[in-house]
Amino acid sequence: MPKDYILERVEDLNRALEAVLAFKKSNPGKALENIHQAFNATKFKDKNIFNNLSVTELEEFVNKENIDYRNVDAIIDLLLEEADIKKDLSDLNGLELLLAKIHSLITYTAQKEREQKIFSFKRGYQRDRLKSMLNAR
Repeated sequence: MPKDYILERVEDLNRALEAVLAFKKSNPGKALENIHQAFNATKFKDKNIFNNLSVTELEEFVNKENIDYRNVDAIIDLLLEEADIKKDLSDLNGLELLLAKIHSLITYTAQKEREQKIFSFKRGYQRDRLKSMLNAR
């Protein structure tokens, strides 16, 4: 896949993340809507498709599609915000599965980075954030 296309998708996802962060406290429903819309720019094409995957199906999908680690990194950030919003709203329906999917995506991204000999401090931050959410349940 052309590098420019991948970078455009990452930029799209990062703009969506900025919007989510802007609405997270003042309008969490709008923030969640932005997350759903952001998935249109991913290989999932729709957040509902992502939501309906089991962890095993998700792992198979990202490996089969060989999704670029930078896109997955941006998706992880969006999903961490979604989990945080759901926790704040006490909407625990599906939260455990969402956290398991985030863990799987972090593992995938770390593996892809290792293969390319890339070291990112961000994986540690994402893992710590995920761990704190798991401990807070």
